[in-house]
Amino acid sequence: MQIQNKRVLVVDDLDSELISFCLRQIEGVTVVAAESAADALLEIGRAPFDLYVLDGSMPVMDGFRLAEVVRAAGDETPILFVTAHMSEVTEPHAESVGACGVIEKPFRVENLIKRVSKILEQDRPDPRAPPCTDGLVM
Repeated sequence: MQIQNKRVLVVDDLDSELISFCLRQIEGVTVVAAESAADALLEIGRAPFDLYVLDGSMPVMDGFRLAEVVRAAGDETPILFVTAHMSEVTEPHAESVGACGVIEKPFRVENLIKRVSKILEQDRPDPRAPPCTDGLVM
């Protein structure tokens, strides 16, 4: 399946530009970068996205709390966490907010691109349908 007209929001206080640069290699994807959860919420209010790539550890509001906020608002957009702070609670926490997965930093660019492409290629005719559930950690 070819990816066409997909929008990805990358939210990371330190690496949003690096992650965005990597994801722009995927044809058919528009990437928007935000450096805080507050900026992300503004972007989410402007236009819908097909995927959120969230840093699990940011100041003020981390990616996990941001995921809880968007889920509480009824937003079932798929979520992929990218975090340097993996622990025994990271995967269960990601699963509890319905995330598609967790990629540990530092990551291999090809792994990130592969995982994002797989998520974006999924057929979700109803955007409110639950996102992917094919295993969390990569």
